[in-house]
Amino acid sequence: MDEEFVVIREYRTPWEAHVAAARLEDEGIPCTVEDEDAATAFGSAIGGIAVSLKVPESCREKAEELLEDIEEQAAEGEDEDDEQ
Repeated sequence: MDEEFVVIREYRTPWEAHVAAARLEDEGIPCTVEDEDAATAFGSAIGGIAVSLKVPESCREKAEELLEDIEEQAAEGEDEDDEQ
C-alpha cells in the first residue's frame, strides 16, 4: 500500500510552493504540490486558494524542520537588508 501524503504547508502562490518543494527534493524528501491550477485561475478572484505542499507521513518531521530552518534563514536575510 502506498504511503499517505500529508499537507505540511500552504502557500499563496504556486511559485512559493515550488521553491519549497525544490528545497525538500534537494534533501531527498519526496513531495508534491497540489491545487496550483485552481490558485492560479481563481486565487485572486475569490480571495485566495492555497497551494498545498505535501510529503509522505514518514518524512513529515524532517520536512518541517528543514522548512523551518529555511524560513529562519530568509527572515534573517530580510533583517540584514533592513539594516542597510
